[in-house]
Amino acid sequence: MRVESYLVAEMLQRLEQQLATLRLQGAQLATALGRDQYAAALEASDELYRALDAIVATTEILRDHIVRRDDLGKLGEGLGELVLRARSFVIVTQFDLLQAGLAEPAVEARTRGWFTGQFEGQGIAEVRTHVRARLAEIHATWRPYRQDQPLVPGMTETERTSICRSMIRVAQRALAELFGEPDLAWFLEHGAAATDLAEIHVACKQIVAALNVQIDVELSRPLLRRTRRAAPPSGAMERR
Repeated sequence: MRVESYLVAEMLQRLEQQLATLRLQGAQLATALGRDQYAAALEASDELYRALDAIVATTEILRDHIVRRDDLGKLGEGLGELVLRARSFVIVTQFDLLQAGLAEPAVEARTRGWFTGQFEGQGIAEVRTHVRARLAEIHATWRPYRQDQPLVPGMTETERTSICRSMIRVAQRALAELFGEPDLAWFLEHGAAATDLAEIHVACKQIVAALNVQIDVELSRPLLRRTRRAAPPSGAMERR
């Protein structure tokens, strides 16, 4: 799972950058159209298409890797659910690696000061258990409203979809707030700074990055799917 986790983490960071590019290109297109600058608008639309195509490719990679490995079943609620599950996958996988890496006696002695507050006198097993429990709580806020769950009596399908997407947004924020827990943050910050313990350093940095992913789009939107671009109308001049 190590390689898979690194790939998913990279795809999350790439998606974050691609969505920023998409917003920029969309703004440029809107500005050009608002000024009746149609040549500039056409150029911006090409850039917008390329940005969208990159996002579709990234989300397809994420979906292919996450749905088969995180034990949460078929993807149901679009980009927000995919991002949430991808972040969780990276965190869980990297904590598994940390538990193995910190088990060595010499490393355990070196890192004893990383465990403070609620983790004082404990070790990575307790931190891992705590994080897994918090992730289970977070996923429990939205999973009852998934498409594959029985509809709550008196609730319409439209209401179920709206509530599920809202709860996914709540879960996204709750996941980010994990890094606000001082004892967990203390551990992760020390691990990320331990450049002489390469695997531990990388694992902690991946966890911190997953906790801090900022994908500030409407996370309830359905996933984009790759389709063939329509050909220009017959007789239309090809731009070079």
